[in-house]
Amino acid sequence: MAFGANVYSQNNTKITLKCGVTPMGQMPLWIMVFRDKTFVLKNEYTKAINPNTIEAINVTKNDAEAAIYGVRGAYGVVTIRIMKKFARKEFKRLKPYLEKL
Repeated sequence: MAFGANVYSQNNTKITLKCGVTPMGQMPLWIMVFRDKTFVLKNEYTKAINPNTIEAINVTKNDAEAAIYGVRGAYGVVTIRIMKKFARKEFKRLKPYLEKL
């Protein structure tokens, strides 16, 4: 099973992240950073991300991520940092889809 995120903005910019098949259909861990607060985004809500608010995206898959995030980071980690000026608004909008790290 592959994972992917299609994100659309008002100016028709599209961001697509895809990966190949992972063992047992496992998905990467999605980390959202709002200012200095870090949360896990549930995989099924990756399409809710507003690309106009993204400051940076970091995609990693290595042993260091597994050491930091444990079993959940074993299949990679996608870290999305939200711009400070949008952090509060985006946090409120995405709060139902977030879990504490």
